[in-house]
Amino acid sequence: MSNKSLESQEDIPYTSDKTPIYRSACWFHHRFLRGKFLTKPLHILRFRLIITGWGYLPLLNLNNMPIADRLKLIGRFLKIDWNVMHAHRPMEITIICRTISEHGQAGKDEIFIEAGCWKGGSSAKFSIICKIFGYKLHIYDSFEGIEEMSPDQIDGATDYSGMFSETKELVEYNLRTYGEASVCSLHKGWFIKTLASKPVRKPIMVVYIDCDFPKGTEEVLKGTLLSLLPDGVIFSQDYFIKPVRRLLHNPETWQRFGRAMPDIRYEFHHLASIRFEKSVDQ
Repeated sequence: MSNKSLESQEDIPYTSDKTPIYRSACWFHHRFLRGKFLTKPLHILRFRLIITGWGYLPLLNLNNMPIADRLKLIGRFLKIDWNVMHAHRPMEITIICRTISEHGQAGKDEIFIEAGCWKGGSSAKFSIICKIFGYKLHIYDSFEGIEEMSPDQIDGATDYSGMFSETKELVEYNLRTYGEASVCSLHKGWFIKTLASKPVRKPIMVVYIDCDFPKGTEEVLKGTLLSLLPDGVIFSQDYFIKPVRRLLHNPETWQRFGRAMPDIRYEFHHLASIRFEKSVDQ
């Protein structure tokens, strides 16, 4: 497939979700508040929550949960947002929680994979929904930041080399303080030495990839596709990154893993979902 055709495929699905109200709030934030009153990253994140927090409202419609538990879930998520730095939006977490809820209680040994966790904000949220529906959460991260990116991995995108480094101990603390540490297992190391070298053998319902470059994405796919359930879903939090979109929309990527081209859908902000068509015997 030519580079031109790949360019057209990678650019069509990704669109802006920023409404005029959102844009106006962002302008006000950057023009008057950031650097003057909002000097700390966590304070900026808290201000942004005022704009984006509505994204948790659809959780009130989750299946298989009493209304009191849905309200408690939103409250716990907001507490995490208020106290832990992260790089996702509430609606993105809601979409993933809805996928888990629609599937219902986990089957025997079914798990959730998170590849890339930074400070554990998303991990704490995922651990809560996993505890509710009976999944084990396996968290993979180097805890050394993003590995050195080559020019072809950057290709006009941001060079994330060395960014998002955090200690395993802090993630464990955030899981204990805000999440459900009892359902979590942390796996330290570069993806090429963990997931790619030792593919997961347990049935996987959800794979959440947030590693910020295509090499890491492909290593996660190598370690998880074999065990992905027929109705399992892969989520990429890196869909806004051009080289990642190119990788995902290239049929050769999936051919290398013996898979047909999946259905790739832009969901919200930076998030895309990847689903495979079920075969007749499934």
